Parts: sequence; structure tokens; C-alpha cells
Amino acid sequence: MKDANTTFIGALYHPIPAYQASVFLYHIESTILKIQHGYLASHLILAGDFNKLTDNEVVIRTGLTPIVSQLTRGCSILD
Repeated sequence: MKDANTTFIGALYHPIPAYQASVFLYHIESTILKIQHGYLASHLILAGDFNKLTDNEVVIRTGLTPIVSQLTRGCSILD
């Protein structure tokens, strides 16, 4: 295991319709799994503009816990 105090910060932008959501989600999932495998006690922060990609899909595939849970802009939760 590498340094347990390592924090990774990822910036995510899902432009529409440049990528298929399934391909994009697979890339996010596989990248996070590689980080988690190499740095078992690391901290991961993923933020950005998901556009039509729902936060729930990212949470299900990665196991990351959302930290924003209330409306932040009108009737939307910003990613």
C-alpha cells in the first residue's frame, strides 16, 4: 500500500453529446478502481459538470459518497 494520506481530486466534464454515457462511466469507474487498488486508504474527490449524467450513476459505479445533498441552484443540485 502506498501513502495512506494521499488525496486525489478529479475534475469531470461530461459534454453533450460528445461521449456515450456508458463509455464515460466505464472510464470513471475503471480509473477510480485503479486508484483505490494502489492507494487503499486514499481520499477521492470528484467534482465537475455532469450535465445529463446523473450523480446516482457515478455513485453506483464508484461507491463514492455525494457530499452535496441539497438544492444549490434553483431546483437543481450542482455536481
